Amino acid sequence: MTRRQIKKEKRWIRAGLRITLNYLRLIIHFTRIFFYGISSILIFSVFWFFLLSVMICSNFRSREENKKNNQKYINGLVSITIVNWNGKKYLKKCIGCIKMQTYKSIEIIISDNGSTDGSLEQIEKSHPDIKIIRNNTNLGFSKGHNIAIRKARGEYTLPLNFDVFMTENFVEELVKAINKDKNIGSVSGKLLLEDKKTIDSTGIIFHNMFPKDRGENEIDNGQFNSITHIFGPCGAAPLYKREMLEDIKYENEYFDEDFNLYVEDVDLAWRAQLSGWNSLYAPLAVAYHERGVTRKGNTERLKQYEIIGYRNRYLAIIKNLPLGVFWNNFKQIAKKEMMFIGSFTYANWRPYRFYSYIGTITLAGKFVKKRKYIQNKKRVGNRYISSLLFPKKR
Repeated sequence: MTRRQIKKEKRWIRAGLRITLNYLRLIIHFTRIFFYGISSILIFSVFWFFLLSVMICSNFRSREENKKNNQKYINGLVSITIVNWNGKKYLKKCIGCIKMQTYKSIEIIISDNGSTDGSLEQIEKSHPDIKIIRNNTNLGFSKGHNIAIRKARGEYTLPLNFDVFMTENFVEELVKAINKDKNIGSVSGKLLLEDKKTIDSTGIIFHNMFPKDRGENEIDNGQFNSITHIFGPCGAAPLYKREMLEDIKYENEYFDEDFNLYVEDVDLAWRAQLSGWNSLYAPLAVAYHERGVTRKGNTERLKQYEIIGYRNRYLAIIKNLPLGVFWNNFKQIAKKEMMFIGSFTYANWRPYRFYSYIGTITLAGKFVKKRKYIQNKKRVGNRYISSLLFPKKR
């Protein structure tokens, strides 16, 4: 063979190898898509069949009722509850912002979850008027706040993260908004991140039963400057009517203590909506939130919180989703759930998320009892709940 023939032969071989390689890549790609589709359908079918079975089994009337709270609350008083766990860096500034409020009828209750950084001693020395509850261990967000709320005397309750810093008229604007109508049970202000221009939350939206803070990570250009109804307020700085909290609590729990943290504000908002309470967004109430200070830079903790968040979402669905709403929106639910499953099985492999399914199954039996009670108290129609969870595109 001549040199020219050898070169030509090599070019043909290289071209053949490229075609073969591309063909193999195509086969692998379609195989992944096939298995992604099969796995998504399989996981969705098995897991949601389990959830549906749990919901159907608990779909009969419960005779349980909340024990009446005979405590008399002080009209106009706002009880600000703070759960502290080693928050020395932020707590002093947080309390300073409370003390500067234009609304003066405020009591502060700190529920301390076993802090070891001297933050509690610092507050006791500088603010002897603050009521302090000492918990021996870290009880988590929900239980820590529940303990403080039970000690509160105010007509209104404001559970506050210690990394939230309120502007001077924050509480005043929230109180104005919550009194606009007797059916308003909660209010959200405008929460910005520490740069004071990026939105953290203007209330919760729960479209397709995936929680999201409205406007999250958008630059504040006045697009959320109108008073409007929302699904519920973000748990970092909400204002609740105590009357509403007493109405929707379950066995003396306002925030569900099985949630510990994450989605507990969504769950509370959902229970409130089912019981006929509305929520409002008040744009003139502005606060700044340094979100996630307790887990920054900790990859393992971030994974743990991600698992808890997804687990709690499913537990909230078990408790609160009316069966009629499920059947009426089944196609949309199936589509979104399979896309969600695909997001960590095909697009971005994250096997640790499967622990959220295990956690849900483990606690499902306990949540059957809760569902019975909540669905028995339902005062609104399925069409209204569907409009909140599955809004029609405009």
